[in-house]
Amino acid sequence: MAWEFLRANGHELLAHNFHAKFAEIDLITRDRQGIIHIVEVKAYRGETHPLTAITRERENLMKKAAGVWMATVGEREGISSVTFDLLWVKEEGIETFQNLF
Repeated sequence: MAWEFLRANGHELLAHNFHAKFAEIDLITRDRQGIIHIVEVKAYRGETHPLTAITRERENLMKKAAGVWMATVGEREGISSVTFDLLWVKEEGIETFQNLF
């Protein structure tokens, strides 16, 4: 559902469930402007807000995993602009939080 939302908004899928030894990135996409989006996908129900899952430790692990991807794929393709986003999949739709860090 998250990928379909991004695709409908002009994103190209570069990686799905990218695994580094210490973390996984749910989606890596490129938008129409060429910006790379490192995307965390959450599907919380109830009163828990997904931003509470993005702790300083999780942020550091995501940055580290993104660095691994950039070193193996990103640099080869000349990618330099990256943003870290969160997609919250809810019953009533998807809410996006862009440029978290």
